[in-house]
Amino acid sequence: MPRPLQRLGPPGPPCPQGPLRRADAGAVLPLATLAGLVMVLSSLSLLGTALASRQALTADLRRRQGEDALNSAAQLVAAQLLLGSTPAASLQVPSGEGSATVQLLSWNASADSALIQLQVQNDPAAAAGSQTARTGSFRLSLDPGSALVRGLRQEGP
Repeated sequence: MPRPLQRLGPPGPPCPQGPLRRADAGAVLPLATLAGLVMVLSSLSLLGTALASRQALTADLRRRQGEDALNSAAQLVAAQLLLGSTPAASLQVPSGEGSATVQLLSWNASADSALIQLQVQNDPAAAAGSQTARTGSFRLSLDPGSALVRGLRQEGP
């Protein structure tokens, strides 16, 4: 024979009207749903922030790689000047994961300095959505006695 169910709660006579009803009965499910919704929304907000910061870091990396390619090209032109030859109109330099073509747009030399303007054209296969052309001006400080390059400084875009 099955055992009769035991009543939970304080000992005493059974309530004549049945189990006690609490005033907040039925409020737990909506509160749990609301708490779950708040957690989902906060995690989506954190995910969006993380993705935005990663995109900003990627854009900054691409910008720095472009500047590095320009500086490398200016150093190659300066090396050609050190050898006493006229800079080539087009050079290949490494840029990020691929290579870039550098074009000498202008070259104005004086007795103690030279101003060069370069344009770097990224390899289209490696550029995938990034800026493909970048222009920069550089001032080369020359030694007037020997026409050797003493310094290289970026003047502007």
